Amino acid sequence: MFTPQQQQVIDEDSAHLVVSAVAGSGKTATLIGRLVRLILSGADPARILVLMFGKSASDDFTARLARAAQRSGFTPPKVMTFHGFGMKIVGALERGKILPRMRLITQDYEVAKLARAALAEFNETRSGDEQLELTNELVQEFVEVVDFIKGSSTLDALSEYLATKDAESPLSSFKRDFLTTFLIFERMRHEARVRTFSDLIFDPVTAIRNEAVVAKFVSNRYDHVLVDEFQDINLAQWDLLKAVAGTRALVAAVGDEDQAIFSWRGASSDFMHALFERDFPGAKRFPLPHTFRYGHRLALAANHIISNNGERMDKMCLASPGNPDTLIDVLMSGVDGGQPAAAAIAKWVDEGRTLSEVAVLLREYSHSVSVEASLLRNNIPYRIIGAEPFFNRTEILSVRGNLQLAGGGLGDMDRSVMPKVISAMLRVPGLFLRTDVVERLVEDIAEEPNSFIQFMQHYEARASAAAGTGGAFKTKNIREAIDSWRYFANTKGTMSADTFLENMVRKLNLYNYFTRNDAKTESSNERVRMVQQLILMARNGKHTINSLVEYLNDLTERYAAIDSDADHVLMTSVHRSKGGQWPHVILPELADGKFPSVDEDSKEGDIADERRLFYVAITRAQEKLTLICPKDPQLQQWSNSFKLGHPPIQSIAASRFMFEGNFYGSVLAGKKMHGKGATAISPDNPIISRYRAQIEGEQVAAT
Repeated sequence: MFTPQQQQVIDEDSAHLVVSAVAGSGKTATLIGRLVRLILSGADPARILVLMFGKSASDDFTARLARAAQRSGFTPPKVMTFHGFGMKIVGALERGKILPRMRLITQDYEVAKLARAALAEFNETRSGDEQLELTNELVQEFVEVVDFIKGSSTLDALSEYLATKDAESPLSSFKRDFLTTFLIFERMRHEARVRTFSDLIFDPVTAIRNEAVVAKFVSNRYDHVLVDEFQDINLAQWDLLKAVAGTRALVAAVGDEDQAIFSWRGASSDFMHALFERDFPGAKRFPLPHTFRYGHRLALAANHIISNNGERMDKMCLASPGNPDTLIDVLMSGVDGGQPAAAAIAKWVDEGRTLSEVAVLLREYSHSVSVEASLLRNNIPYRIIGAEPFFNRTEILSVRGNLQLAGGGLGDMDRSVMPKVISAMLRVPGLFLRTDVVERLVEDIAEEPNSFIQFMQHYEARASAAAGTGGAFKTKNIREAIDSWRYFANTKGTMSADTFLENMVRKLNLYNYFTRNDAKTESSNERVRMVQQLILMARNGKHTINSLVEYLNDLTERYAAIDSDADHVLMTSVHRSKGGQWPHVILPELADGKFPSVDEDSKEGDIADERRLFYVAITRAQEKLTLICPKDPQLQQWSNSFKLGHPPIQSIAASRFMFEGNFYGSVLAGKKMHGKGATAISPDNPIISRYRAQIEGEQVAAT
């Protein structure tokens, strides 16, 4: 049974379609319904192309389509990811001798090896203090930059940017060093005759852009093209889609511009919002406004928030009849922001629910610190996806090593953790040592950990004697690091831990190291905030160096003891949560400046990006949404007035999205719509009035 809006999408047969579908709107079922209708009406499945963005989504769609095809008695069309389709085109162009034959490298380490070689060649052109330290993190950052450039630009555009230093270019968020190294990477790739996954789209699109014969070769082979998650499309994929559709295919693009959260990958909702009709004339727009995931009160809050964004289709998110009555809890925390999360989870379990029904979603992984600590203290099992637990992340492991030096020496550490700590100390801040050298040093030092400083002194002497003039910069770094380690080792373990950590940051110039060696500002900022969160934990807990060492070791042991098969809470980033849903979603650290992650220099576009991310986060919830923010007396006062628009951001502590969401008003209105009674809702609230009118209009029409 389809809604009237879904049926419109299924039945339209004369024009291109762009479908704006709210979170949980059943767009997969709608797309399958459209495919079934097309094929039963005579369309050739072999001339239908279905494109998805991820393999898991592609596999799920394929399985559901196969079941529908079996019921209706037809052969389903092929469902492919963009990269899978790109591989098909590359193969055809290779056979036609339009593209050179190259080997596809599928392993991350192979791409990283090529990236490291390109970065090493770049370093040869720079003096010692201008060189990049080739840590694993930096190499991975560079690989992401390569993928970004290939998805959003061309070699010609890159060369032009390097010449003009255009500050408005989307590439300007990355270091010029990385942009220059990209050209080295591409030269090396062609010399090695290899392609990465990004090249499966980049290479044919570059050929399409440059040679009319290639564009003609790939176009007009399909009658229908269906694209899911269209808000995530980037420039290279857009150009590929236009070329393949040609003048023959009808394109049906389904997505939600309100969930466009991957701009840092080169994706842009402009293709869905503003550019679709330009390149596909005569296109029709349809909304899928009904969510089948959550109830009225959450739908209302989502509408309150996202209505502050411009450049979007003017649609309401409407809860479908029969949806769960989603509860919304707003918890204001004091010193320990993680404890409310642990209490909310404990209450959920006491009500007979399971831990696996709970997801803690993070704006960034530095926000996990207090939550992880609280869960472990309360013996609540969890698993974090997309990052290590905070106490096992490289920057924190390095800090733990310095704390351990001050607390009695590395020899007191658990042997299972020690090698990772030593490795991190040699990498953060960096000594510009090769990976194989670090590995040998770690192995040797782990045999006599309390002789760490003496061992490094011997190594520096040998390295200095062997280095000559060219290695002076590296040995200088080692000498400075040894001086710092000696200073830390002479510090008493009874010193206040937050004072020690602040001194350590200054002595190591740690934050500057992150800024200098991370390609993206967001990445370096997150590493800075990770260390700042540890300092805050030390201050709030009134820890000495010794007690903080014990505390972190205890958390490490508790996490390691969690049974991998036990029921557990999921913790991950909001970006990774997209496409998922959970009965209970918890959002911690909802402070202005944290979520949204903006400052006084942020532009409106940055805030709009953050608002879409918050919209995605809250719409993962089915039955309960728990929002944890700092204590802010203005928040309830603002909410009770049912105001809309931007809050008084000059003096707020809670996230501005907590104000924009009008959560208290949405809860009251949602209760009333569910027939549970509530105080009167202000008639001056246009979102609630419009929502009510649409719901009541549909109920009348249904009657």
